[in-house]
Amino acid sequence: MTTRRIVGLIALFVAAATAPTVTTGSTGGTRYASVMITTGADSAWLVLDSVRVGTTPFASDSVAPGRHIVRLVPFDILSWLTTPVVDTVDIAPGEHRQLRYTMPGGIALLTEPSGANVMVRDSLIGQTPLLLSSSGSPTPDSLNISKEGYSSMSLPFPSGGGLVCRIALKRAGTNCENPMIKDENINRSPARLLFWGGVTIAAGFAAAYLKIRADGKSTAYQTTGDPDALAAMRRLDRGAGVSFALTEICFAFLTYFLLID
Repeated sequence: MTTRRIVGLIALFVAAATAPTVTTGSTGGTRYASVMITTGADSAWLVLDSVRVGTTPFASDSVAPGRHIVRLVPFDILSWLTTPVVDTVDIAPGEHRQLRYTMPGGIALLTEPSGANVMVRDSLIGQTPLLLSSSGSPTPDSLNISKEGYSSMSLPFPSGGGLVCRIALKRAGTNCENPMIKDENINRSPARLLFWGGVTIAAGFAAAYLKIRADGKSTAYQTTGDPDALAAMRRLDRGAGVSFALTEICFAFLTYFLLID
């Protein structure tokens, strides 16, 4: 789990668990302010002064004057392509304030093969795989992608955040139509996921079974002192260790294929 995911989870859970501080409501003699908070087309959880008050768009005419901390947490807080927004605002008594935010979102730009240069006009911004931000100002109109031995191409900058865009580079001289494949159109391979998932489960089951057998031989050795039981326990322990290592390796492959799919 990345740092940004952890920050998002902490922000949301702390908001739900923390005792509310008085930021809205009514108290005698207080001139409250009205506040409207929007996040454009994207909606998000709104945490105001450590209290989760709802989702955006949010409006209230009973916000206490003073300094407030606004936290906007994306619904998909587990995605590594989303980022919470934190802002500090000062509200005057009786003020009518509109707060507009743009939820930043990442765009993962991948090419097959990787290692392609990505340029905005005549400036090199990196090589693929590359993580772009959809909230940059100003957002470029297009990206130029080039790699030696492959046809260069110019693509419109992907709109929106939280996207995974794959680009199939074409050998020089071949057709380059429709090079971009967005996340929803990626050809997935369930067969390899089923294979690695099955191997992972089988290896984990074998590790558990051999360990239980080894524990049984250990008990028998402690009871009878039989050297054969000791030798069998060691063999089973080695088998359990190998099976556990295989489980870890297969799980790593499974995780990798889940991420790239």
